[in-house]
Amino acid sequence: MIVALFAAGALVVIASQWGESLLDDGVRMQIHTPPLTGTTDWRPGRTMLPAAFVAMLAIAWLPMAAARMRWRWLLIVTAVVAITWAVALAMVDGREALTNPLLPGQYIRTVPRINDLGFFLGSYAERLASYNIHTQGHPPGMVVLLWVMDRAGFGGVNPNAVLVFLGGGVGSAAALVGAKEVAGEAIARRAAPFLALTPAAIWWTSGDAFFAGVSTTAVTLVILATGRDGRRSDVLGALGGLAFAATAYLSYGLVLLALIPLVIAAHRGRWRPVLVASGAAAVVMLAVSVGTGFLWWEGLAATRVQYFVGVAKNRPYEFFVVANLAALILAVGPATIVGFTRLRGRPLVWLVGSAAAAVLLADISGMSKAEVERIWLPFVPWLVVATAALTVGRKIPRSWLGAQAGVALLIAVAVRSPW
Repeated sequence: MIVALFAAGALVVIASQWGESLLDDGVRMQIHTPPLTGTTDWRPGRTMLPAAFVAMLAIAWLPMAAARMRWRWLLIVTAVVAITWAVALAMVDGREALTNPLLPGQYIRTVPRINDLGFFLGSYAERLASYNIHTQGHPPGMVVLLWVMDRAGFGGVNPNAVLVFLGGGVGSAAALVGAKEVAGEAIARRAAPFLALTPAAIWWTSGDAFFAGVSTTAVTLVILATGRDGRRSDVLGALGGLAFAATAYLSYGLVLLALIPLVIAAHRGRWRPVLVASGAAAVVMLAVSVGTGFLWWEGLAATRVQYFVGVAKNRPYEFFVVANLAALILAVGPATIVGFTRLRGRPLVWLVGSAAAAVLLADISGMSKAEVERIWLPFVPWLVVATAALTVGRKIPRSWLGAQAGVALLIAVAVRSPW
């Protein structure tokens, strides 16, 4: 445990000092508090009290709730507490911090430019350079969703904010369902308080929190399908495939999450659900390609071009391979790091290990240089479930919950993030 915490802390310090050195040398990385994006701005005060209050209540009550509450209610409570925690952390910078991060260079700014949805999708890759930075970096799924919401009377930044916070909460609950399927309900219950109080909630004021909800649901549905037979398995697999298709149209890099159900399917020797899910996803993507003219792989190629001629060219690959992992360590918190060291021989190792492998693939790809505290939000729930290994007997250690909350509060008041 001590060795793991020391190694994780050392990685964060190395990334910080290395990044500061690069900034001093004039490297324009557009981050000012390496390994995190944002600027150092120490601002403790009354605005942090709501987050501190939520943390204290959660630390005092959630371990008991996780042990005694009915499973369905625990899922709801986990999601609600997680959303409340994220909102409280955002309000360290005032109420406007709940919505302002969703405006500059974001998907919602592209919505007014859509006069003809068919033309927008058909010309998306060709006209990618004309859009703002977040639209350039992703498939058109989020923009289309916000456009549909706008046409349905739910336009504007406030519904957008509700969408991303709900996504984060759904992601936390869905990860619990996946953990239960792989390791059993007793084990999954132990992770619930940690999923509700994760430091990564600081960055839920971004579209990636919504992506987390969709992608975690997709992974969980396919995992559930591998544990069932017959029609029920096929239905769950097909739904998982549909959710994976939606995930692919939200963020290119999240297709790596397919590694998680693949590993679980291989461990269980159940390949039919994976084939059903793959078939459902392929049908959707083919239909979109034929019906709209947007080819997913062409969009990915165009995004790669824009990425590497943009800010990525000033971000050294070698540094960010290290700094990305350091930022992730801060996002998942020290309890997750210690949980990793206790997974050997436990069923959760297949779930958490495959998620970690997906993160490493994303890291070495070079397509995520910096900003991963936001970009990798969909990976976080699958890593945080490792905290279930911290429990001795049925007792969930409040000290580790306190450590998680402490890290989150420290970052929230010390780093002014754009999200």
